[in-house]
Amino acid sequence: MVLPMTFPHAAGESPLASPAATEDIHAAAAAATATPPPPPLPPAEPLASQEWIPKAPLQVAPLAVGKDGRTIAERVALLKECAQERFAAGDPKMAISMYTDAIRLSGPSHTLLSNRSACYCAARKYVEAFEDACKCIDLMPTFTKGYVRKGAALHGMDRWSEAIKAYEAGLKVEPSSRACLDGIDDARKRLALAGGEWRIIGNRRVADEWGNPEWFLRQPYALCAGPSGGFCVIDRGRNVVRVLNADATYIRCTLNDENKVNMAGLFGEPSGVACDGAHVYVTDQMRCRVVKCDATNGKLVSSVGRSGSGTGNFDMPWGLALADTSALHEGVADTTLFVSDAKNHRVVALSAADLSWRYAFGRWGTSAGEMIEPHGLATSPDGGNLLAVADSGNKRVVLWTLEGTCLRCVGPAGLDTPFVGPTAHVALSEAHLFVLEEPQPLADHDKPSNGLASRIHALDPQTGAVLRPPLVPPFAADDKLRGLLQGLAVFHGSLYASSAYGCVLALVRRSREVGQEMG
Repeated sequence: MVLPMTFPHAAGESPLASPAATEDIHAAAAAATATPPPPPLPPAEPLASQEWIPKAPLQVAPLAVGKDGRTIAERVALLKECAQERFAAGDPKMAISMYTDAIRLSGPSHTLLSNRSACYCAARKYVEAFEDACKCIDLMPTFTKGYVRKGAALHGMDRWSEAIKAYEAGLKVEPSSRACLDGIDDARKRLALAGGEWRIIGNRRVADEWGNPEWFLRQPYALCAGPSGGFCVIDRGRNVVRVLNADATYIRCTLNDENKVNMAGLFGEPSGVACDGAHVYVTDQMRCRVVKCDATNGKLVSSVGRSGSGTGNFDMPWGLALADTSALHEGVADTTLFVSDAKNHRVVALSAADLSWRYAFGRWGTSAGEMIEPHGLATSPDGGNLLAVADSGNKRVVLWTLEGTCLRCVGPAGLDTPFVGPTAHVALSEAHLFVLEEPQPLADHDKPSNGLASRIHALDPQTGAVLRPPLVPPFAADDKLRGLLQGLAVFHGSLYASSAYGCVLALVRRSREVGQEMG
C-alpha cells in the first residue's frame, strides 16, 4: 500500500501550498545542496621571490638572497664552476649555456665573456667567439686573455693575418704571454701553408624570392676569366653561370637564370666554363653537349653534341679551355676550344667560332697518352703550345701539345707519380702548374673523413718538380675535414679557387717560396 505524500502546512491552510510557499521550499532546498564558496586567495608574492633567474640582466645587489638561500654572487660562482667542469669534459655547448645564465645574473663581465668565447671556439662558433672577445677587450683592455680569445676566433675563421695582429696587441699588454707568442707562431705557419693572404670574394648574403637571406653563391664550382677584368663562375647550387665584375658586387649577366625550377633551360648540369670576352662556353653533363652564349645577355648562340662516343658526340663533357691556335693555322687568327670528354676518356678540340669538330686525342688506360675520366683543363696564358689535363682516374696530370701529342705525366713527387686523391682541376701560369687535389670530395658525405683538406700543388710544368709545399687556402675543408675546394684557375695575375662554403678565393702575391709573380 502506497501512502500519499504530505507536506507540512499551517492550521486552516489547504494541503496544496500557495505559489509563494512553493518558491520558499525550492529556495531552501537549493541552499541546502549548494557548494560553499572557496576562501579568498592570498595576495600574490613579488615576482622576484617566485623566479630568481630572469630572462634579462638583473639589477639586483650581489648579496640578494634567493629561495634556496644562495646569493646572486654565489649562484654566479656555482654556474662558473659547473661550466668549467662541462668544458673540461668536452661539452662546450652546455658550458656556453651556463656562462650565458651567469652573464644574465651578474651582467657583462670580462672573465665570463672570455670564458664563453673559449667555449664558442671549441664549438666552432667563431663569429660568436669573436664578438665575445671584442666585448671582453672593451670592458678590460688590460686583460691579456681577451686578445688571446680574439686571435683564436680569427684563427678559426682562417683570417690569419688579423689573428696575428690580435696576438700582437696582447703582447703589448703582456710581452711575455706564452699564449700570444704561440698563437702568432701557429698563425704564421698557417699563413705560410696557405701561400699568403687570400682575398675572399662573394661571401655575402642576398634575399631569395621569398625574402629570406641566403648566400650569393650557393655552391661555386669551375671559374674562368670574364669580360672587362671580371670573372665567370658556375653556381651549381642554382644551376646557373654568373658573369661578374672583379669583386663580385655586380652581375653582368646570368646564364640559365630563367629556368630555376625545371631543367629545360640552357643546361642541366654545368661543369666547365670558358670565356673569350664576347662569349661564354659551358659544358652540359646532363645533355652531353657544349653551349656557347652571349656574355652580355646570356642568350644561347649555338650548341654542339649529344650522348655517344663518335665524332660530334660526348659522354659527360667536363672541363673547358680556350687556346690561341693561330700558329697552327699559318698565322691566321684562330681559337680552339678544348673539351675533356670524361666517360670517353679523351680530349676533343672544337672551333671556338662555330663549335665545329676538329679532332680528338687520348684513350682509356694507365700508360702515357692514356687517361681515365679526364676532368679539368688548362692552357698556357702566354700562348705556349701546352695543354694540362687532370687525369682524375689515374690521379695525375697529363701534359699535351695543342696538336694532341703526349709530353709527360706529372704528380706530387715529380714525373709519373700519383697524387693521394683524384685530380679535379688544373691551372697554368708562365712558370707554374697548379693542381687541385681532392683527397676526399664533398660528394663522399657518407664516408668517414680521412682528415685531409683539399690541397693545391705547385709544380714545374716542364720537369714536374715540386716548387713549394701544397697550398691549403681558407675554407679548404669543412668541420669534418672533407675537401671543399671545387674550382681552380689563373687569370688577372691571381690564383683563384672556389669553395663550397659559398665564396671565391684569390691569391695575389710574389711568393718567396716560388720566387716569381704569377701571371
